[in-house]
Amino acid sequence: MLDEHFGKNRVMDHRRIKQNKAGGVLVVVAIVLVVLTGVLLAHVYVSRLLEHVVPGSADIVIAVLVIAWWYLAAWLAARLIRHVSPRFLFPFDSQPRRRKILSDLVSGLIYLGAFFGILKYALHQPIEGLLATSGIVAVVLGLALQSTLADLFSGIALNIEDPFRAGDWINVDGANEGQVVEINWRATRIRDRNGDTVVIPNSQIAKSRVTNHSLPERAHPSSISIDIDADSPADEVGKILISAVLDAKHVLTDPPPDVTVQAIRGRTASYCVSFYVADFADIPSAQTELLRQVLSHVANAGLRLARPQTDVFIVENSRPVTRSRQSPGRKK
Repeated sequence: MLDEHFGKNRVMDHRRIKQNKAGGVLVVVAIVLVVLTGVLLAHVYVSRLLEHVVPGSADIVIAVLVIAWWYLAAWLAARLIRHVSPRFLFPFDSQPRRRKILSDLVSGLIYLGAFFGILKYALHQPIEGLLATSGIVAVVLGLALQSTLADLFSGIALNIEDPFRAGDWINVDGANEGQVVEINWRATRIRDRNGDTVVIPNSQIAKSRVTNHSLPERAHPSSISIDIDADSPADEVGKILISAVLDAKHVLTDPPPDVTVQAIRGRTASYCVSFYVADFADIPSAQTELLRQVLSHVANAGLRLARPQTDVFIVENSRPVTRSRQSPGRKK
C-alpha cells in the first residue's frame, strides 16, 4: 500500500514538474514575442542603426525578425489552445481524444495563417494570386477526391462525436455487426463473430443507423424460448428454468433472470427465459450453456419438452395427409 501511495505521489510530482516547465517556456516565449513586437514597431530606427553598423543588412535582419515573430506567435497561440482546451472544450469528458483533434485542427489553421503572413510581410510576396490559385486547386482536388474527403471529414466527425470506441460491439444498418477494432481517418474496422474483418468507410457509417450494444452499459440482455408440455405446472417450470439460468456460465445474477409464459398452443406452453450477460460478445456462449442446463434440469425434474404435434387426416380414396407444427426450443 505504501509503495502504491508513493508511486502515485511520484507520478503526480512528475506531472506537476512537467506542467511547470511548460508554463515557464510559454512565459519566456511570450516575453521574446513582446520584445520582437517592440523592435518591429520601431523598425525604422532599427534599420538606421543596422545600416550604420553593417551596411546593407537591415532588410535581411528585419525579414528574419518578421519570420521569427510570425513563427513564435503561431507557436504560442497553438500552445495556448492546447492548454486552454482541457478547461473550456469538453471539460467533463474523460476522453482527451476530442480535445486533441480540435486543438490539432485549430493549430493547423494558425500555422497556415502564419505561413501566409511570412510570405506577405517578410518575403513581400503577393498572396492574393496564391490564394486564388489555391482556391482553384482546392476545388479541383475536392472534385477528384470527393469520396476520400467525405471519408476524411466523416472520420473527424466520428472522432469528435465519439459514438463508439475500440472494443465496442456495434451494428451498422442491421447488415454489419461486430466488435470495433480500429477507427482511423478513412474507415472503421470491425471484427464479426466469424473472426472476419469488415472495413466500412466512415462516410457510410456517418449516413447509417448505428446501434452500439456496449453503451450505455456493457451488460446486455438476451433471451431464449423453451417449449414445455402444457401439462406441467407453470410455477414448477418457472422455478426449474430459473435454477437452470443460475447454474449457467456467463449469466449475471444482477439484474436477476426472469421467466414468463409467452404463449399456449394446444399441448405446448412457450416460456421466455430472459437474462443478462456481462458483454454482448458473451451472448452465443451464454445461450448455448443455458440450453444445456435447461435440458439437464428439465430431465432431472421429470418434465418433458413439447414434441412436434402430428395431425393425421384420413380422406376416402386418398392418402393420409400429415403436417407437423410447433417446433421445440428456439433461440431469439
